[in-house]
Amino acid sequence: LVVAESLGPLRENPFMRLETERRRLRQGLPEQGAGSARPLQQLLELYSAVPGIRTIRADNILIIESQ
Repeated sequence: LVVAESLGPLRENPFMRLETERRRLRQGLPEQGAGSARPLQQLLELYSAVPGIRTIRADNILIIESQ
């Protein structure tokens, strides 16, 4: 069960940021901010440094798994 309050602001959620940028690029709109050039790579680097978290990447899918 996930309570909406536990998610925090959606604009700060890494998954939502990645999806927003993906949609923007698909529509041909310019990227926003200097850090948006490699959102998937940044997520992989961020989560791979967290103990107990394993990241798996496969064709346009990023799986973040905790133990």
